[in-house]
Amino acid sequence: MENKDRIVYVKPLSRQTPLYMSRVNGLGSTLISPSRPDEHGAYFATRWVTIFYFPVIPLRRYYMTGSLRSGKLLGQAPLDVSDVVRTYATAVFIVGFVAIPVALLGIFEGGGWMFIWLVVALVLVVVLGRMRRARWLPRYVARWSESDHSEPQPLL
Repeated sequence: MENKDRIVYVKPLSRQTPLYMSRVNGLGSTLISPSRPDEHGAYFATRWVTIFYFPVIPLRRYYMTGSLRSGKLLGQAPLDVSDVVRTYATAVFIVGFVAIPVALLGIFEGGGWMFIWLVVALVLVVVLGRMRRARWLPRYVARWSESDHSEPQPLL
């Protein structure tokens, strides 16, 4: 465990919970905002309600292995406020620096600049996304808790 690691108390799931998320045209629920994997390869991800693919309401936070679409849920953890804020900030960044400029350039300028901005913005999003996951996200250490904590465990 490194000095920067955060301890999270994970409650094992009472039964094998299937990983079922459903979205139709961006409306539904999905797992997003995964944390950096721990030494076992497991990570935390938050289940969100989405509208037009935009995360609106965080529902639960899971400790899991595998991919976000077909992984295995190992346990449930309290929501992390800093994770929720990071997810909202990422969504606002993508809308503000990708979607809105591309739409405005498409309306007022035509196709040439719109295509250039779209390519630059998508490269920027991919590069920043990889840096975010590799360097800027905290690493969490799971501690199994058999008892149900009546009060949420702070993660800040």
